[in-house]
Amino acid sequence: MLGRARTVLLLLVGAGHLLGQTNQQAFRQTEVKLKEAVARKPDSFEANYQLAELYLSVGSIKAGIPYLEKAQRLNPSHYSSGLRSRSRLSGDPGVR
Repeated sequence: MLGRARTVLLLLVGAGHLLGQTNQQAFRQTEVKLKEAVARKPDSFEANYQLAELYLSVGSIKAGIPYLEKAQRLNPSHYSSGLRSRSRLSGDPGVR
């Protein structure tokens, strides 16, 4: 499922570029879609994790951490979400 969500995210951003959107417009469009997904299914690991990843990818750590922490609570065995959460909270930029 994670692969599918990332593929959708990349397609949205890629489609934005093809339509002549700026990176910021593509980001906003993707942000809106992911926020809608979280609103529809607040307990969705995928929606929370992907929204966190979107924010963290542009350096919006404060915005991304709550979604990353929720994703980690929803699926504690997901290695990457737990590792990234601890890394971001500690300020360690080494984990991507």
